[in-house]
Amino acid sequence: MFKKTSTTFVAALCVASAASAQATNDDCATAAAAPLGATAFDTTLAIDEGVIPFNCAANGGPDIWYSYTATSTDDVAIDLCGSSYDTALTLYSGTCAAPIEIVCNDDFCGLQSGATIVNVSIGDQFLIRIAGFNGGTGFGTLNIAEVTPPPGTTNDTCATAAALTLATSVATDTSVAVDEGLLGWACAGGAPDIWYSFTAATTQDLRFELCGSSYDTALEIYDGTCGALNLIECNDDSCGLQSGVTVAGVTAGTTYFARVGGWNGATGFGTIVVNEQTPPPPPAPNCAETTFMNNNGGAAGGAVYFDITVTQSISIAQMQVNTAGLQTSLSVYTTPGTYLGNEANPGAWTQVAEDDGLGIGNGVGTKSQVDFVTPFSLAPGTYGMALVGDNFTTGITMAHSYTNGTGANQNYVSADGVITLDLGSATNAAFTGAPFTPRVWNGEICSSGPIAPGSNYCTANANSTGVGASMSASGSNSASANDLVLEANDLPVNSFGFFLTSQTQGFVANPGGSQGNLCLGGAIGRYVGTGQIQNSGATGSIGLAIDNTQVPQPTGLVAVAAGETWNFQAWHRDAVGGSATSNFTDGYEITFN
Repeated sequence: MFKKTSTTFVAALCVASAASAQATNDDCATAAAAPLGATAFDTTLAIDEGVIPFNCAANGGPDIWYSYTATSTDDVAIDLCGSSYDTALTLYSGTCAAPIEIVCNDDFCGLQSGATIVNVSIGDQFLIRIAGFNGGTGFGTLNIAEVTPPPGTTNDTCATAAALTLATSVATDTSVAVDEGLLGWACAGGAPDIWYSFTAATTQDLRFELCGSSYDTALEIYDGTCGALNLIECNDDSCGLQSGVTVAGVTAGTTYFARVGGWNGATGFGTIVVNEQTPPPPPAPNCAETTFMNNNGGAAGGAVYFDITVTQSISIAQMQVNTAGLQTSLSVYTTPGTYLGNEANPGAWTQVAEDDGLGIGNGVGTKSQVDFVTPFSLAPGTYGMALVGDNFTTGITMAHSYTNGTGANQNYVSADGVITLDLGSATNAAFTGAPFTPRVWNGEICSSGPIAPGSNYCTANANSTGVGASMSASGSNSASANDLVLEANDLPVNSFGFFLTSQTQGFVANPGGSQGNLCLGGAIGRYVGTGQIQNSGATGSIGLAIDNTQVPQPTGLVAVAAGETWNFQAWHRDAVGGSATSNFTDGYEITFN
């Protein structure tokens, strides 16, 4: 039995070709047999005989016909994706004398059409009618594939959950599912649902995703048993309008249940996959990190708000954010005291930083680095902070991914006790409208010590952690005080590295096969003496107290003089795809006095 949107019986279907230029498969009787795979087509010479009405796409237009005979019981997926115009597609069973419409589709992949035929038997023949929206014609490609059907309603309850295999995508279909109403949805309004299960073999984090599905999905992940389920997280939008959930603290042998539904009753076709993820290394001691396991998100150009308390003067040169955007953009504002009550009061805020416009989004659920044009400083105290996803210089906007607050997940402190974050709220437009609360900004803020002695420059390529390693420094830029300490953060854990220095800035991409950028030029010295080559350990960071009277250069050790500018960078080992390589941090410029 086939899924039908309407049924059309036609007594006389085939119309003789009207002109020699007419397409040879212009009517049902002359339908061309289509193979599996891709078939080029052209409707520019076709006509619409007007015998069979088109039940979608503004009545369709000039059409051509194909037929396909199933060779298995797999579903038959048919689409016109990649065609050059706004297409329309109708699929029929039956014969030309008595065609039975299965589905009519206008837009499936952008402005192109597609549909999947289910409940197929070997030898079933289907008629494929290709036209265009509102009379449109053009060139295109007919794609036909036989695909393993989704479990369907056999997994409509937790007790009948279909087992997932690690890293294997499974087709989903909620169009014929039902919501038994026995278990409410914690987000997304609820919809007909289907269930999957996965038993963890290791303690690696798990990532369940519905990305790429054809409709606005919803996803809940549980542990426990079907008789006593424990909700871990409910997610509506993680990758666009599709859902994803990361499960941390996984216990080997535990079975996790995935409930797949849609936003506010939506149903459709899609895929589900579960992958293992290596937990990220702990943040450096000078960093306050919230979470990157978002279950919510805002609009492009929107803002998140929270309080930040610092116990000593600090400088902030960059942040890590969570965004689905291809680029990062961030403007930072502060207000004395607290953000509470000031979300819709633009006059209370002062802009203190803006990103450099060069940040790349690494994908939702991961860290994406934002570097500021000029680092900003905070004296000891408590401030309200607003992070607006908008660079008003470049015009680039970004949407924050964040997490709903529960009370238990709203306070974070750096390991050194210097930074405390109390979160928070969000608005879809900066400093206007009623705030969504509580909301937990997904990100990381690191201090560069009491008032940074220098500034960052150049751009670091992402290493195997997914972000670029960064330079910072503490102490002072006083040549005579001789109290400068260099730091390199966001290195791969347990990797070796050392610092470089030069009075000249430069840029060389991938020197010597490295994955990074060398940001130094001229005479370059290396800190490779006793104790100066370091291991990043579990924190993914290294640090070195610099002796201003013994700076390495190719010709020997020299002393820093007041008025001189020196540039620093760190080199570190890394591995990509199991092969050893190397990378660099960004550069750090210090003018000594």
